[in-house]
Amino acid sequence: MESLKTIINRWRQTRGYGVQSPNDYGFIRNVIAEKMPYYAYRQLEKEHGRLNKKTCRKCQLLFRIANYCQPRLTIVCNNNAETAKAYMQAGCKQAKTISVDCEKDAEKLMEQASDIGMIYINADGKWFDFLLQASQKLADKAACIIDNIHSDKETEEKWNKLKELPSTGSTYDLRHCGIILFEKKQYKKHYLLNY
Repeated sequence: MESLKTIINRWRQTRGYGVQSPNDYGFIRNVIAEKMPYYAYRQLEKEHGRLNKKTCRKCQLLFRIANYCQPRLTIVCNNNAETAKAYMQAGCKQAKTISVDCEKDAEKLMEQASDIGMIYINADGKWFDFLLQASQKLADKAACIIDNIHSDKETEEKWNKLKELPSTGSTYDLRHCGIILFEKKQYKKHYLLNY
């Protein structure tokens, strides 16, 4: 359980207070903190059954990010890939969404890196090396969602290194996952949010 101090420190920016960038404010308010049900939630729930609350919130967040980014190609490197893939596909119907193993398929993915607009990764395995290589080639305004960024010290260090990459724009630490927006023309800013 996180300490009360941590929750209070994150509270201010959770609803966009103190965020100076209009783009970042819009992303926090309209994508991350959005509470209204989207048009596809009910249909997705029927297709995939009732999810536990945490998984449901995460899948709905993936849906909203896909809807925001409108990627051409979406990559899923995660253990609950099918449900996440369906939510991301519903968020952007024209996107091609594929499930891959970042470790085994890294070479093939690097060839398509300029088309990748969204990546969803579980923070285990060799995902970090792939992201370091791909970060320079990803489409502008691409989003990367990394699960379990605080699972251990090594993963936290990797997350901190990714935040400092030249191609990284805004980053959002939601406690259970991190979001990186690769917007090369935007100033680098890191937000700690309660989600």
